[in-house]
Amino acid sequence: MEDLNKDGRPEVSVKSRELRISVIPHLGGSIYEISSFEYLYNFQDTLMRRFEHYHEGVKIGEPPKEGVASIHEQEKWIDEQSAKEMVYDSYPRYSFFLHFLPEGLDFQNIRYNKHQELGDFVTGEFDYRFKGNGIRLSRKGRVRGEREVNVRVMKSIEPVRGGVDLGLSIKGEEELNHAVAVELNLKFEVPVLLLGERKEDISRRDYILKGSNYVEIADEILKVIVSIESSNCEDIYLYPILTISQSEKGFDLVYQGTSIFLFAKLKGRNYRDVVRIRFKGGKNA
Repeated sequence: MEDLNKDGRPEVSVKSRELRISVIPHLGGSIYEISSFEYLYNFQDTLMRRFEHYHEGVKIGEPPKEGVASIHEQEKWIDEQSAKEMVYDSYPRYSFFLHFLPEGLDFQNIRYNKHQELGDFVTGEFDYRFKGNGIRLSRKGRVRGEREVNVRVMKSIEPVRGGVDLGLSIKGEEELNHAVAVELNLKFEVPVLLLGERKEDISRRDYILKGSNYVEIADEILKVIVSIESSNCEDIYLYPILTISQSEKGFDLVYQGTSIFLFAKLKGRNYRDVVRIRFKGGKNA
């Protein structure tokens, strides 16, 4: 236990022969490091979308063709798609955040931070303890809806052979009629969604896997396939985390990671899930 990210609060870590996993109990019980000793890569090295000074005063559309100004003198023009991606996050893009959401949510509202958060678990503080080779975390909080309900959330993070298992248990004092989503954010160099024989580059577009609890993402540079399987989720939504940088040519969209939301519907007082993340090489990677 030490202050690994220099925020003045202690973080905790667990290790296996393959992974080092660091957790921030006081920030939603989130995972902020997934370092692979095999691939020499931190799959949690994602970047938060935040305001930069050069975002101020941008104009949407095509700039007039009147010579070339310097990066400091030119008017700031941005195309419509890039302007849409000028979104700012209220928390770092780590993994294993838990969201309580309204039913019937438009998935793209998640991407553009237009959704309504009904629980206090995303950035709330979790108690923690070590158990075996893993970590157990718990928090008592509240979830809004037709009325507020007291809810206890328990998480487990356990390195296993080939990856990590993330356990989730939700217990409400009353019936829960909400959507729930586990949020993961992972860094790739060139993320490719594997869909049987098809491959989809997801560094610039989102993707919805309806009725699915399993997803595979390959990276040809890292030579790895990351598989994610949930025991209870019903839909998976993936979108690229894009930031905007400025150059002499104007504004550029820069891929910073892939956000993966595992959605399920709560019916009743209790809910359980196990999310299995595995890292492997293969011919498709």
